Amino acid sequence: MLILNAGLRMANSDRFDTQWIPQGGFVIHPAEGWMVKASAAKGYRNPSFREMYLYRPANPDLDPENMMNYEVTVGKTLSRYFGIDVTGYYSKGDNLIQTVDMKNVNTGSFINKGIEVTANSQPLDKLTLRATYSYLYTSLDNLTAAPKNQYFLGAGWQVLPKFHVDAELRGIGGLYVSDDMDHQNYTLLNMKFTYKVIRALELFATLDNITNTCYTINRGYEMPGFTGMGGFKLHF
Repeated sequence: MLILNAGLRMANSDRFDTQWIPQGGFVIHPAEGWMVKASAAKGYRNPSFREMYLYRPANPDLDPENMMNYEVTVGKTLSRYFGIDVTGYYSKGDNLIQTVDMKNVNTGSFINKGIEVTANSQPLDKLTLRATYSYLYTSLDNLTAAPKNQYFLGAGWQVLPKFHVDAELRGIGGLYVSDDMDHQNYTLLNMKFTYKVIRALELFATLDNITNTCYTINRGYEMPGFTGMGGFKLHF
């Protein structure tokens, strides 16, 4: 089976030039349990009013972000016990907007490329497992919010008909924050507990950064340590 998709969007601004933004792709299932998909898309974004004029990082001289992105994924599902997807991507563009040393700036030209591997399994009827690893190469040495290595390990367990537990381990390696700080490397352990009281009411509790790891994503703002939160959801 072959599925095709395509689209075209126009971005119009009285400050910047009009841009036509195309995208297209396909998904094909060449054999039982196999999946191949590919896409090519242009990315374009004008700087926001906040980025240009509000708060301390504001910079009225920002240029629009512009990028072409290409992506290919090959996936294989062997059974409910194991499935795997491998994705490769390549991006080339100009002027990503990021905050460096408390000021919004454009990055200039860049190339990003990498690979991501995702595996999932359901070894038991009430237990699901998921794992992801991604590697990023960038031509920029000061690209924020773009770690070189990331991994994720997650499990979901339906303990009782109304009680569900989720646990996840997230790891980050080689995250650039600023020139005067070491690259960040850290691991976070999070959990969520959900209890369905009735069809329309669900109680939940989350525990984030259980190991109280110290890390920073934006310069000058250390992230919280161990935190917990509880609440409820109503479904109408």
